[in-house]
Amino acid sequence: MSGSVRGTWFDSREPVMFQRDYISRIIEEMSDIPARVMDSRLSGKVERAWEQIHAFYATYPKFKPPHLLDLTPAEILGSFAPGNILELEPVAALLCEEGELLLLQDKKEAFRRWKKALEYLDFVNEHDSQTYSGERVERIRVLKEKLCG
Repeated sequence: MSGSVRGTWFDSREPVMFQRDYISRIIEEMSDIPARVMDSRLSGKVERAWEQIHAFYATYPKFKPPHLLDLTPAEILGSFAPGNILELEPVAALLCEEGELLLLQDKKEAFRRWKKALEYLDFVNEHDSQTYSGERVERIRVLKEKLCG
């Protein structure tokens, strides 16, 4: 693989198969990391949870806050395969977990993560007419409660 990155993850000359494999790997890891972080956090292994988050951000620096907190839902989708709006959910879940970990250290930063997660989940809810997720609706409700209460 050669070439420069032109504002996207890949050089437009890269074979599409490599791009899809890379995107699939990112999505799979993004789907797994929030659950692993939550397991670590709930078992009292806070340092391990932070290590997992930092390892993810080291692998995928484009998603590292504060950059991630500045991206719109459309920009996040543009980093993946355009059109699959459900890819925002693992990003939101990771932000929620990071917010939980930050809550005792820096409440303002925890709230920033939760607000961005809520923005992503609201976007999915508004633009995805094909799927319904009770888990997503519940996560939105909990985030609104945390941010308002």
